[in-house]
Amino acid sequence: MNAQFKPLALRRKQAAQALGIGVSKIDLLISDGTINAVKAGKCLLIPTEEIERYLASLPRAVLNMAGAKKPSSREYKPPGQKSRSTSPKETPSREG
Repeated sequence: MNAQFKPLALRRKQAAQALGIGVSKIDLLISDGTINAVKAGKCLLIPTEEIERYLASLPRAVLNMAGAKKPSSREYKPPGQKSRSTSPKETPSREG
């Protein structure tokens, strides 16, 4: 019988991969006390319950698809379409 094994703790790199963030962010979260870590010899381990607790504490993401930014007329001009401005911008002269 093959039972699924769930690790009790992860190393920094594994924890970062599990959360989809960088190792430096994991280090920051540990140093500011957001995530608690333990040491086993020279290994720094992050209990999986700490990772789950941190993830649950994050704010819910809201996507506003109706208010998505549309490309402005300056970003794309179909071939053959003229520019809206009729005169070039004047630059101030440097006399002094």
